[in-house]
Amino acid sequence: MINNVHLSFDIENLTTVDNFEDGNGIGLNSMGQPNTQSGGLTSNEYPFRQAAPGRFNDSFFGNTIGMIAQSSKPDGIFRWQLANPVRLKDHEVWIRVADIYNEMSTPTTTSGFQLGVERTSGSVVWVDSNDVGGIPVPFDRRAFDLARFGVDKTKTMLKTLRFLGHCLQNLHKGKKEIVFRAILIRLNRQSPRALAFDDLQIVRKSS
Repeated sequence: MINNVHLSFDIENLTTVDNFEDGNGIGLNSMGQPNTQSGGLTSNEYPFRQAAPGRFNDSFFGNTIGMIAQSSKPDGIFRWQLANPVRLKDHEVWIRVADIYNEMSTPTTTSGFQLGVERTSGSVVWVDSNDVGGIPVPFDRRAFDLARFGVDKTKTMLKTLRFLGHCLQNLHKGKKEIVFRAILIRLNRQSPRALAFDDLQIVRKSS
């Protein structure tokens, strides 16, 4: 049962890159800096709650606004520019993400993405979501719900993934400390599914 519990939470004294609640559209983040998309990726902001005007679908659990990203090929990239460069040492990059339930069937295989930090030189260091716990598929209760209630209550559940700074640093071919100016995601699966993202944050490493 514990494997079906996925914690998402917030802490004080962190830097929010984008929480999608600012009303400034998909092209600007919470820092007031530009976001860009390329490589076949398309995205937009949606309410993540049921029966809300403009929602993506009714499967989301909770009440927030986030981003839905989709890609027509396995190299779609979304990039968040930072207001100021950040030293990777003693920091983590957190992002909430979910594999979206399509309200018809639960996928039989997991999906995922890569997160990258872009150095001030322009090079990018990537790490896969599977290396930090992975994205769970929606917990399949469709058959039970339909038989019991006549309504499918399977939900899209956001999970916080923590990308550790020292892991990203170790993947860099060089000893110089990474100072990064942007955060990226890449939908790199061969058959990319739509993914939901929310609350991209830079967190000082806990002691």
